[in-house]
Amino acid sequence: NEDPRVTVNELKLLLGEPVPSHQSLGTIHSFFVQRFGFQKNCRIIASSGDNPCTLASMRLQSPNHACISLGTSDTIFGISSSLPTSDSRNSSEGHIFINPINPQNFMVMLCYKNGSITRQQIRDSLFSSSASKKDGWSEFNDSLLNHSTPGNNGFIGFFFNFPEITPHIPISITKRFNSENQEIDSFSSNHIEVRALIEGFALSALSHSKKLGMKPNVLYATGGASANNSILQVYANVFGVQVFRLESKSGGAALGAALRAMHGKVCAESNVLVDFDKFLESSTSSDELQHVCDPDLSTQQIYQDLLKRYEQLELKVISESHLTN
Repeated sequence: NEDPRVTVNELKLLLGEPVPSHQSLGTIHSFFVQRFGFQKNCRIIASSGDNPCTLASMRLQSPNHACISLGTSDTIFGISSSLPTSDSRNSSEGHIFINPINPQNFMVMLCYKNGSITRQQIRDSLFSSSASKKDGWSEFNDSLLNHSTPGNNGFIGFFFNFPEITPHIPISITKRFNSENQEIDSFSSNHIEVRALIEGFALSALSHSKKLGMKPNVLYATGGASANNSILQVYANVFGVQVFRLESKSGGAALGAALRAMHGKVCAESNVLVDFDKFLESSTSSDELQHVCDPDLSTQQIYQDLLKRYEQLELKVISESHLTN
């Protein structure tokens, strides 16, 4: 029941003034030197989160590039050369940051609660009791690529096993629709269910990322589910772009944090902001980004039409979820 203005003011005092992500804040405290053996001249670079660090590891510098992180929860983020529109800034969806590797532009990001946990739950519900000797993901991928077609013959599904962030869905809810936009209880096959799940996630990412100004001509993929080429092929087709994958064994966020730490050290020693691209040229290669798939351009009109229907039905699902809550 506290006045939120008081809480904000107290928080400002605790946090201090914002600084650029590359700024050196000084050297490490003696406690960490004595307790954990850090070098006493170890620099402390301004903090950043896992997704901004993943942006650094992906070398995202162009507004035409975006990253999809397919993990326990999913994210899509990219670069914007200008502050997104007032409609985007006033929306409850998405996040807008100063770009952690170039303070002259912005990082925009969308987060999804329903990611790999939901994908795995649906996989298990469809294939865990199968008599086939294939593992569940093999059957899942086989359904996706070999037993269903792009556009899913007009079938669309919304699978919110958990309350969702993007869009705001306050309850767990599943909705299925046929090609006439009529709600149905179930699809006629597991193959349709699998494609509806993956196409739905990809269509949502495309729809909501556009609202934040993202218009990628290439996608970079990371996270556990990015190992699944069948899923990435659907994203390539829905977005109509090539997909590359970060092959770092350490993970995108860890690699990005290491790159940012070194970049901050170089900036501090140079006493200027060193261009991140030039820094990368002297310190690392880009061979960890591997080309995975190209879009099937024959599906573009299919997905353009499906996207319009998806957005209309999403509004219906949002409305019903809030009435039910």
